[in-house]
Amino acid sequence: KPSPNEEVPGLPWPLQRHQRLQIHARREGQVCFLAKHSAKRPCTATEGKAVTSSQSQDEPCAFSGDWPAGTHPWSRSICAPLSCSDRLAQWNALGLQGRALCQLLAQPVVITTCTVGRKFSWAHCARALCCRLQDFTPEHVAGLSQAFGIHHPVLLCTAVKLNVDAYEGDSGADFQEHRCLCWGYGDETAEVLDGHSGRTQDGSVSQFAGRSLAALQAIWAQQISGCSHALGEDSYRSAKMLLRRFV
Repeated sequence: KPSPNEEVPGLPWPLQRHQRLQIHARREGQVCFLAKHSAKRPCTATEGKAVTSSQSQDEPCAFSGDWPAGTHPWSRSICAPLSCSDRLAQWNALGLQGRALCQLLAQPVVITTCTVGRKFSWAHCARALCCRLQDFTPEHVAGLSQAFGIHHPVLLCTAVKLNVDAYEGDSGADFQEHRCLCWGYGDETAEVLDGHSGRTQDGSVSQFAGRSLAALQAIWAQQISGCSHALGEDSYRSAKMLLRRFV
């Protein structure tokens, strides 16, 4: 359970103090990232630029255990979409802005709150989204920029359930259902994606794919000059590499 909440005047939610998580089996995969296994494939030369021979020596030993259906332990040598909680954990460590916007921003864009609609457990949510990375900080990770490091959001549950259907209390996560809905501001309909590959159902490139976002970046990069105090792409790339080593 969280430590006693601290009410702050002017904020619609309390601040939460996240207690330290006891981690005893990191090398065995206690806090590892999981990838969706049907998309498991070797990195291309471009995708694997950050995977150098020196980094491969730091590759964790083979994890053992049972994983949710449709997933496998993530590896730097394999390119596959992360599970949803792992993606959120990465955002809590590096920010929502990604690499490209680091050319313009002086600080990462952090998640302040996360609200869950059903099957909410504060302890499980805190472990999944932030506390397992509690030591991913500049004080504990050599070379990590002071701008990056784990951020602990306020974790909340809706007063009204988003879904009132019955479910099995002891059922675990299952990632074999590959369909995902994705939409952005101004979209009339959601884009249906294959969560295992990141492509649309007909196999085309999503408007949210890295390739599509890079094309947008090329357009605005010609129109907007970088900030003199910006984080910088290299700083973000380095922090992301350190995070992948950390897990």
